[in-house]
Amino acid sequence: MKKAIDDIKNKKLSIRQAAEQHGVPKSTLERHWKGRVVHPGKVNLGKYKQALNSDLEEELVEHVKKMQEMFFGLTGETLRALAFQLANANGIPVPFNINNQKAGKDWLSCFLKRHPDLSLRQPEPTSLSRATGFNRTQVGRFFDLLKGIYEKEAITVENVYNVDETGITCVQKPGKIIAKKGMKQVGRITSAERGKTITAVCAMSAIGNYVPPIFIFPRKRMAMGLLQDAPSGSRGFASPSGWIDSEIFLDWLKHFKKYANPSIDKKVLLILDNHASHLNLPAIEFARQNGIIMLSIPPHTSHRLQPLDRTFFGPLKTYYNQAIDHWMVTNYGKRVQSSQVCGFFCTAYSKAATVQKAVNGFKSAGIMPFNPDIFDETDFAPSMVTEIHAVGSPELEAHGATTSSLAEVEGVTSIQLCNNTITSSQTAAEREGVSGMQRSGDYAPSDQVSAEREGVASMQRSGDSTTSDQAAAEGLGGILLSDGPTTSAQIAVQSEVQLTDGPSTRVHVMDISPLPDAKLTTRKRKAMKSQVLTSSPFKKILLSKSKVPSSNKRIHKRNKKQLQFPGSYECLICSELYIHPPKEDWIQCSLCKKWCHENCSAYPGHGNFVCDFCAKK
Repeated sequence: MKKAIDDIKNKKLSIRQAAEQHGVPKSTLERHWKGRVVHPGKVNLGKYKQALNSDLEEELVEHVKKMQEMFFGLTGETLRALAFQLANANGIPVPFNINNQKAGKDWLSCFLKRHPDLSLRQPEPTSLSRATGFNRTQVGRFFDLLKGIYEKEAITVENVYNVDETGITCVQKPGKIIAKKGMKQVGRITSAERGKTITAVCAMSAIGNYVPPIFIFPRKRMAMGLLQDAPSGSRGFASPSGWIDSEIFLDWLKHFKKYANPSIDKKVLLILDNHASHLNLPAIEFARQNGIIMLSIPPHTSHRLQPLDRTFFGPLKTYYNQAIDHWMVTNYGKRVQSSQVCGFFCTAYSKAATVQKAVNGFKSAGIMPFNPDIFDETDFAPSMVTEIHAVGSPELEAHGATTSSLAEVEGVTSIQLCNNTITSSQTAAEREGVSGMQRSGDYAPSDQVSAEREGVASMQRSGDSTTSDQAAAEGLGGILLSDGPTTSAQIAVQSEVQLTDGPSTRVHVMDISPLPDAKLTTRKRKAMKSQVLTSSPFKKILLSKSKVPSSNKRIHKRNKKQLQFPGSYECLICSELYIHPPKEDWIQCSLCKKWCHENCSAYPGHGNFVCDFCAKK
């Protein structure tokens, strides 16, 4: 049918010739050509018809994609309820269940079949800090600092490194197995319920050189037997918590210097996160004296800007779990010991540590080769939920926002139709959720003005009539108004657009389900950002923050006891150093005796506080 109409439109064939050539009845083709059907060019077979028209479904598809990009994806239940509300608001007669206020499951199934680019997916949990932390401002600052280092220090590709930590345990995550259908639970043997976390510190360069890893075991003293079968050149350290601290990071820098060979004349760039262990004066002094430039990435952006997280740690964990899984099924009744962890890690490390993974990791983060435009608007969409710009600012123009779109957020809905012409940009604005119509010429009568004050979108008349071809081409959802006589063609268009006696203006998806927009809350402390840790300004800031707090000060306002503190400490969660006098409450973990902001923790206000790191053990 569509091909036949296209041939007639292009004047290749007549109606009779197109009907004979494409095997379509002439009377049916004539009705579609003259626009006497609801969906010209489309034939619905069977007794069931599409509930929503094509324009509304396209709006639904775009809305679903936009919400998914902002990490506020719609579930199947939400989409069915939205379809019902959209049909009800536009007065479209649909066979949906009125009691449930939702479209049926069959409608959802057919909707997904009509739009194969959509599917039901299991989302990955993403924290609000990570979603909003990866924003254009923070990422832009990181790339500006990176560009300045490249230009000033003439860093070559072989001297760009990335370091990060990851946790491994004696308990593997089993892979998929073949099992009998219909079983609700399928088991797989593991060494224990929950194992102790052992930290592995890995580093790689942009050309595929890997620094031998170090291992941090949760114990008081280090035993060399724990490094059995470890990768060549590896070192081991002991830490009560099993996590890296300032002293171990300084030892790692010495270990890194041995294999990267940095110098004052040939400096090396080391990209790392803002962990508290990296922000200490001895390590920064050592890096400055040995030609190591340390550049930190913004907080909560490691999933995008950390090359090791992009391409290396994922395969490494997969190979590590496979190695333990294979050992468990070939050694019945035995448990994995801490002395065997390095051997399994070596098996996985030899498979994952390839040149291609290192090169792809730096390339995907835009670090090497340098590409500050590697991330597009889709990547920054989740952070737009909490971004607020001033009217007329460059950010507004960059995102394509105008004064009319801001007015739309406030409830003003209007489209200007001048000289009976409708531009494509105005049509796009209508699809974004603008529901009213305004025409040049005379103002609307008083009853329309009063209706507009009550929230109904107004429509203003013009002195000229609008042809049915223009209205049909743009798919307008309102009633055509003109001072001239109403023609039969206009009545036909009205009957196609407005199927029932519903509202006179079209209700869009954005009117019912607007995009998420949150107001920014004031922070009690300054957020961290990307910084050159080895620069002189940061060293001065670190010196000013490392003052010893007085022991007779009450840091936690609720605790009336006199508390004793070490000379310098930082928050376990946000890694912010202590500043005297404190601006907010601090609280101490009852197990590891470390401190964090009470606002950063999940402390309920009563009982002993245990930090997340100790709770996972």
